[in-house]
Amino acid sequence: MTALAASMTDVLDALLEQLQRRRERVLSAVPGADRAARMAELYEQEARLWSLLFERSQTRIHWRAALLAEAYARSRTRAWRAQAHAYRCRTSTPTDGGLDGAWS
Repeated sequence: MTALAASMTDVLDALLEQLQRRRERVLSAVPGADRAARMAELYEQEARLWSLLFERSQTRIHWRAALLAEAYARSRTRAWRAQAHAYRCRTSTPTDGGLDGAWS
């Protein structure tokens, strides 16, 4: 591995660690559309980092691992976006019989 590749890997590793800490903070928030949307954005950022590693990788094992990690992050992005959408649909639907928060 070249010095440049090692340096890039270190930077990506640090960025992934920051994303993980940010996800942990977001997950501690009250469940809802905003939290789900923030989680989706964080996973989208992670997918972009894995994509960058994939583009810069010179060995098959590294680009294959990066490709799989990117696919996983993109699947989590879709799942969190779907959850955000579901929360928004629930909160825009009138509750039945005055049961405030029945959809929360």
